[in-house]
Amino acid sequence: MLELILLLVVVLPISWLVSEFYDNRSARILLGIAAIVMSFGVAWIVGKLDRLQSNIYFSESTNEVNYETTFGQRMNRGTITIH
Repeated sequence: MLELILLLVVVLPISWLVSEFYDNRSARILLGIAAIVMSFGVAWIVGKLDRLQSNIYFSESTNEVNYETTFGQRMNRGTITIH
């Protein structure tokens, strides 16, 4: 599926450019709209994936801070002893 999307991202703008030299107006409009929609779709997907990666990073950092805080509190209360 990813290969198809990447292929369309490359092929649609090129075919739109080629269609500009022919007389078929409906093909030019259709290919232009498809190329623009595909570029917005890819940008949206990349943005979502970047946000997902950021959420994963910050949730891991938050878990580390929570663990260190909890471990430090237990050390202060004396419930954990280190030999």
